[in-house]
Amino acid sequence: MLPESWVTRVSEFIRSAGTLAEAEAEERPETIFSRSYLPAHMSYYSDFNIRSRHFRCIETFFVAVGPDEELQAVVSVNGLRTDTAVATANLIVARPSEGDRGADLAALLDGALQVMKRFAAVQRLRISYLYDISFEAAVGVRISQLLVDSPESLNLVEDARFPNETGRNREAVLLSFAGLEAAQAAACA
Repeated sequence: MLPESWVTRVSEFIRSAGTLAEAEAEERPETIFSRSYLPAHMSYYSDFNIRSRHFRCIETFFVAVGPDEELQAVVSVNGLRTDTAVATANLIVARPSEGDRGADLAALLDGALQVMKRFAAVQRLRISYLYDISFEAAVGVRISQLLVDSPESLNLVEDARFPNETGRNREAVLLSFAGLEAAQAAACA
């Protein structure tokens, strides 16, 4: 469980996140993926909600910290149980990288997946969202174009895309990430 001071730090980090342009201009973290559309997640990830949700194992947070103890990224997934095979991402927030954004994001997801495997039978991380084909955009989520435009460059595999009954021209998209090692093995095969 996150100590009290970390709950506050994680909450502030998440709530300060913005778009890539805001992150780069204002030295804020970027919301790469959020299942709850902004600004709803600002209150959703308050100190109280993070503490209580984590305590009930409804949501599990993985926090990447730099050498100076500065938060670098947060990956949140549905609560993990020992028999969880597929972890569903709820939130990915990270400081903008100075190098290859795609490689850095894949490394972040791989790091979170490796930690998950220490606690549960997790084999893949899943990112799911609705996509409106009539105006070519994700619906009801905050999602980086990096994930939408070229998931394969991040070693994400599109597991499925099927019509969704929430509206005309909407598809549910399921992406999964099995880790960098699995991607390298598949590339060599």
